[in-house]
Amino acid sequence: MASYLDMVNRIADESLRADMVNQIKLCIQEAIAHHEVERFWFNQFRDRTFDTVAGREFYDGTDLDEIPDVLELDTVTIAIGGARRLLSRAAYAEIEAANADMNARGQPTSYAYWGRMLRLYPVPDAVYTLRLSGLFKLPALSADDDQNAWTNDAEDLIRYRAKSIFYSQYLRDDANAARAAALEGSARERLAASTARRLAGGEIRPAL
Repeated sequence: MASYLDMVNRIADESLRADMVNQIKLCIQEAIAHHEVERFWFNQFRDRTFDTVAGREFYDGTDLDEIPDVLELDTVTIAIGGARRLLSRAAYAEIEAANADMNARGQPTSYAYWGRMLRLYPVPDAVYTLRLSGLFKLPALSADDDQNAWTNDAEDLIRYRAKSIFYSQYLRDDANAARAAALEGSARERLAASTARRLAGGEIRPAL
């Protein structure tokens, strides 16, 4: 399995700039930020669950690590009597107005996502299990031996994007920047096709 450092070293070797490791890392981070808002088979999940707390309406990373890393929520469901029911998505201002007196209690029927937190309405009156599905950020790459799908399944996509940025912004080499951008486009097409095949074939999401 390839690591963050493996990608850095490969870009440094291919560009003949082993003296610019810190700049290469910045380019990799920028490349990930660019592509993480796209849906691929490895960054969509439907198995993120947490339990509510009676009397508490806001939930964050202390309740579920991925809550602050939500990029787009598809559904939020609540487990009731062995079945799952969909919560309705509401604007934050709607819930703010509906619970102005802070006395609304009951089984949650709606949610809003705001400020990297999930807000429920009514405020839970008991413990309920909620499940989130949607698009999530993957764990950030920081240490040299860190790895995730960006360094493995989408390694060529991120590497070519990072190289395009590196050549353009740091080396002022437009020809190689354009060449890397073209390869990035091809890598993205392959990954999109792989995503379509996996989802159409019933392969859902891995647990990372």
